[in-house]
Amino acid sequence: MVDSVLPLPIIVRIPYADINSERIQSSIHSQLCSADLENGNSGLEHVMLHLLFGYPTVYIVYARQRNKHSGRIEYTVYVGETNNIRSRTMQHLRSDAANREDWRSLSEQLKSDPDSVWQYIIGNAHFNKSLTLDVENKMMHFLLSSEAVKTLNNRRTNAQGDYYTQVEFDRIFSQIWLDLHRQDPDLFP
Repeated sequence: MVDSVLPLPIIVRIPYADINSERIQSSIHSQLCSADLENGNSGLEHVMLHLLFGYPTVYIVYARQRNKHSGRIEYTVYVGETNNIRSRTMQHLRSDAANREDWRSLSEQLKSDPDSVWQYIIGNAHFNKSLTLDVENKMMHFLLSSEAVKTLNNRRTNAQGDYYTQVEFDRIFSQIWLDLHRQDPDLFP
């Protein structure tokens, strides 16, 4: 039922500290309106929220800064995947910020300028653990090719072997990358 209603990826961009339902629901509602879909389609919003909170997701946390010397925009990026985006975000903000240098610096930047750290949450009706791990892995490789990415933080690569939705990977990843490129061509060239 879900994949017949919504076959494309869901990509929501929110301020990193705002992982509550109201903020995400507001982002989804504005995405529906900008996609010229029927206003107030609570059924579609419900499906989108279910994909983001009930399925595995891939997420990209990024901080944007201007280089003092060149004046160019540079990004510090973290790519991850999770089965519970709320819990994982809270873990990054609390325990990881206390124990890991990469999250400590993002946390400090978030405290000094809350509008400088953002998160993309990516859902898809066909996501399962293996597919999200492959999307995360390829996303890291693609972002490494971006001249604007100064630092890419992640502790491991997650290339997967065979799994039942592997034949869909290239199509799904291409849709995600193209959507992200439309939203931020500097970060996603």
